[in-house]
Amino acid sequence: MEEILNFTPESLDTTPIAVAPESVDPSPIAQLQPDPPNINAENSLDDQQPRASSTPLRASSFRWQRERAKLRRDMNRMKREMKAARQETERFRKRLERLRQNRARSQEKVKFTTQGKRVVEFLCRDENSRLLPGKKDTVTKNKNKQQRRVLVKPLAELHISYNSEMERQRMLSYRQFVRYCPFYVTQPKASDRNTCACMDHENVKLLSEKLQQKGLLKTCSVSELLSAIVCNPDNKACMYRICAKCYNEVEVSQPQTEEMVVWSQWVRKPVTEEQRTFMNFVKETQNGTSSEMLELFNRKLDGLAKHHFNWLHQTKECRALKDSLRDDEIVVHVDFAENSGCKLNREVQAFHFGGNRRQATVHSCVAYFSDGVQSFATISGSLRHDERAVWAHLEPVIKDVMDNRNPRPTTLHVMSDGPVTQ
Repeated sequence: MEEILNFTPESLDTTPIAVAPESVDPSPIAQLQPDPPNINAENSLDDQQPRASSTPLRASSFRWQRERAKLRRDMNRMKREMKAARQETERFRKRLERLRQNRARSQEKVKFTTQGKRVVEFLCRDENSRLLPGKKDTVTKNKNKQQRRVLVKPLAELHISYNSEMERQRMLSYRQFVRYCPFYVTQPKASDRNTCACMDHENVKLLSEKLQQKGLLKTCSVSELLSAIVCNPDNKACMYRICAKCYNEVEVSQPQTEEMVVWSQWVRKPVTEEQRTFMNFVKETQNGTSSEMLELFNRKLDGLAKHHFNWLHQTKECRALKDSLRDDEIVVHVDFAENSGCKLNREVQAFHFGGNRRQATVHSCVAYFSDGVQSFATISGSLRHDERAVWAHLEPVIKDVMDNRNPRPTTLHVMSDGPVTQ
């Protein structure tokens, strides 16, 4: 019965198995090999040692995290402090820059009051710029309205003339000179017609421009050309052409070919109409060879030297007279304007033709005093421009000045363009 109910497999039978004794290897190699490890023994040792607790590792991790957070907070605080320091430094830098700019502006204002005024006075001279007479010839800047003046010479040439007049410590660079130029002194435009040009200067100007176009001259400036044939432009003997050391001609390269050249000149020609002969000024076209044009240019330039010196001398004397006026002195500058045509508000068509439209004469006058300037203008239906007409226009002006000035003027200086008829 026990055999029947015994379900234990044969492999798990508890019957002891006979183990054969270990064979002993007498070889020395076998003796040197280590014994195999006893796995069961190691497992038993591990089971005997107590396991380490995780609480100290967790505590050290928390401590490290707290230190890292503290370092991060310190770093952020230092960044904020550095940013605030940079902002404060930037504020101080901008403030210092503003102070320097204000100081530079104040110094610039002081310089402008001295140097700028000299440049403005130099550019507003009659020999350097001309005043436009039109009512609309004005320039406004920052609510400052001024009558426009047009330069008669290039700024580069005026800069050289300015430095030649000033002392060494008062000389300016070209950039500073242009910077001090007033806004109402401008370059001439095509619409700025010069109706009072000098005939002698214009003829030399036309010839010099043609010679420069042909490559025979390097410049067409009248001042530079005159300086090339005289020792000193400010010396009367040199400009009157009585100096023995001055040159007679401008040194130019001779033309290689004698080709025909065409140029223009202002000339005075007699014109006859209905048995009446009178003189007219016309711009005539002339032609000739390059040598003939060069000879004509040297002859006209030699004759222009005296006229140019007289013109500059007169402007200097007039300016000195205006600047040194006493309280009992008056300078009156007079001139006739162009005759103006009279118009009516309503006119018939036939009024436009023939001699129906009447003309009027306008006589302008500027009175200079020691403390100011006053302008006058008189209008008359008479077209006479002789000396009696001039006195008729001046009489009410002088009477008004004599009655309204205190002290009463005792000396009167009259300046005009100097025609023989006046």
